[in-house]
Amino acid sequence: MDKIKNKLCGRCNKPKGGAKGEDDGFCNCGRPTKYTTDEDMIFKIDEYLKTCIDEYNSETKRLKVKLPMLEDFALFIGITDVTLVEWRKEHQKFSSAVRKIEIEQKKRLINSGLSEDYNSTIAKLNLSANHGMREGQDITTNNKDIQSVNIKFYE
Repeated sequence: MDKIKNKLCGRCNKPKGGAKGEDDGFCNCGRPTKYTTDEDMIFKIDEYLKTCIDEYNSETKRLKVKLPMLEDFALFIGITDVTLVEWRKEHQKFSSAVRKIEIEQKKRLINSGLSEDYNSTIAKLNLSANHGMREGQDITTNNKDIQSVNIKFYE
């Protein structure tokens, strides 16, 4: 009897081992989430950002960069980047708070790239890949004002 009891889900009391998403009489609960409350997760974001401090090594005369990254935050709280994406879809307050990491990253890439504390090529690559910024010019109008065009419809 104990063997059967050990194979029952603690949440739904159904036997474990069913295929995910199928209603075959087996448990479909999956692993419990590590997500606690919005407030707790927002606190963890703030704690993570406090750890993202660049350090200057006077011996090597180099800057050890600790750029805030979503993947690094996921590891910081013990989840995968895929789980982080899912949580952002499910929890609006959390998703808004995660923007702090993206904003801080963008700000530091711009400021430290301009001051040459970060490699400007790498900063530019990261800004274009992760923040929608790009270098370019408008080739459709050659940077000239577009003149309005009047269109008349005849019946």
